[in-house]
Amino acid sequence: MARSEVDNINIFAPQEDLLDMGVKAYEENVPLIGQIAAGFTPPGMGIDLLSAGKYGRDAFRNFTSGQGKEGAINLGIAGLSALGAIPLIGDLARGPKSYLRQALTPKTPNPLEKAISKEGADEVININKINKITDPETGTVIKSPPARVEDATAQMKSTSAGYEYKGVKQEPRQPIEVLVQPDGSLQQLAGKSSMEALESAGVSSVPIKKFASQEEFLAYDKSRKLNKEIKRVKNSVKLQPKAGSRTLEQSLEPFGSKTEKQVKQIFNGHQADITTGSVDEDALFLFERAKRLNPQFQKSMDDIAVEMNKKTTTNPGGEPGAINMETGSLDGQVKLVPRMVEKASDKYAGDVSQMTDAIRTRIIVNTPAEEVELAKKIADKFPTIDSGRVLKPEGYIDRKLNIQFTGTNGEKIIAEVGLITDEMWKASDKAHKIYDDFRTLFPKGMPTDPALLAKYTDDVIREGRKMQGQMNELFGPAGKKIDQGFFDLDISKFAMGGAVSYATGRSGKVPPMVPNFSLKEDSDNSVPSTKKSATCAGLAGIHESSLIKNPRLPSGTGSMTAGAFSQAKYKRDFSIEPILQKSAQNYNLDDIDIFNPKVQT
Repeated sequence: MARSEVDNINIFAPQEDLLDMGVKAYEENVPLIGQIAAGFTPPGMGIDLLSAGKYGRDAFRNFTSGQGKEGAINLGIAGLSALGAIPLIGDLARGPKSYLRQALTPKTPNPLEKAISKEGADEVININKINKITDPETGTVIKSPPARVEDATAQMKSTSAGYEYKGVKQEPRQPIEVLVQPDGSLQQLAGKSSMEALESAGVSSVPIKKFASQEEFLAYDKSRKLNKEIKRVKNSVKLQPKAGSRTLEQSLEPFGSKTEKQVKQIFNGHQADITTGSVDEDALFLFERAKRLNPQFQKSMDDIAVEMNKKTTTNPGGEPGAINMETGSLDGQVKLVPRMVEKASDKYAGDVSQMTDAIRTRIIVNTPAEEVELAKKIADKFPTIDSGRVLKPEGYIDRKLNIQFTGTNGEKIIAEVGLITDEMWKASDKAHKIYDDFRTLFPKGMPTDPALLAKYTDDVIREGRKMQGQMNELFGPAGKKIDQGFFDLDISKFAMGGAVSYATGRSGKVPPMVPNFSLKEDSDNSVPSTKKSATCAGLAGIHESSLIKNPRLPSGTGSMTAGAFSQAKYKRDFSIEPILQKSAQNYNLDDIDIFNPKVQT
């Protein structure tokens, strides 16, 4: 007699077998009405008997492993399935059986639900019960800028994943503030970007904090923002690099753009004495310092490069081997005063002390492994913010490091080191004139926001896009000649699930998902809190060899914000109160609490 497939069924086997698969396929693919119809046939009754066996076995496993509730449900399903072998009586049992099966199906919580704090909330309500903020004249809902919603989404996802870097945890956002109207309805007061992010993610209910008047809310909001600002400064101090422990720009991004800017602002405080209030005077002051410190800086970088049998080179656009008469150094090593004034005005609100490339150099690398090792060697000797490998939409790729350099005379300056392939350097040298012309048209880059783009004439936009195309024609062929490992991403899965590919166009924004960074000496500083959420179990690491930062652009700013040859920075539009700045500089913020009535010392 031929061996039946049923012979392979072991009702006590822990793995999923033919019994499991057969019953599951039947229940998932045959509608309830079809199951009722089949219940009057011998095959249908046979399926019911097999179902009784499956769920009876599952109940046995549950009870033996101490899962009493699950065991009781499976036992109930088994009994109802057995009744299914009896025509008509069994059909009446199919409805209750489906409800019991639903009880066994785990409900997957929306990951963003944990991103809004319930602490201090008055209640949790359906999001649809909150009236959104509208324009008083038109009555239309006021939307947050897309970049802010994107920023909020990224922060909230990192919160849900339990993201932590250098001892700083991403914390939940405050409850949505609402005004209780005379008729009992709820009017949203703040948190537009949070609400939009939650709605896009499909969150149905949110914690709220109620206010009886606008005045009450404004007093609360002022205190909350101040306390939040103080905490941001404290966290930004913790996130500072030191020799041997760099700060990775990508690891800052989950905390949001304000924290990222604050970290860089404190880091650039290394040269904070360059502040007279005059852009021109400060630029001249920095220029003179740059001339004095550049020879020492270049020697330090030369020594590191030589250790790996590599060589340094100048910034693109300069005459190879030519000495600049103004600086006394090789052309391109020291930024000239007019460009300092221009850049400080365009990017740093006139604050020359935030300049990060008054002195700079480039080190030629051939492979991603060489780039990685060089970045580590530099960061081992100097406090370093590592921007990772930047891939521009035009095809340009390099890696930028900013270091805190101190001369033998005690003077301090922020310097820039670029790690770049020879082919890409040659292409950038050819493209430099095009880039300069592009920067004349779009000092802050070509906007992506249609409203900002509309401020330019069609002719200017066409000319800008033409220049971008010309640069792409130079960088594209260069990209084909270099080690293709420079374009690899080692990201297979993120905390919330899903994969990402940058194969097409090699451009775009960093996905609003938070990976776990495991980068050798930094591996214990950027970790998910697996104790808090099971959703973190699937976190994959981004290896140091593929720290690629695709352009994450500020609102209304094109990919060429800083151009293809200088590090993309945010315009400094966030400042802190002098008392907070003083505290930040002294690294002594633990005692600050605006809600504590005791005298602060």
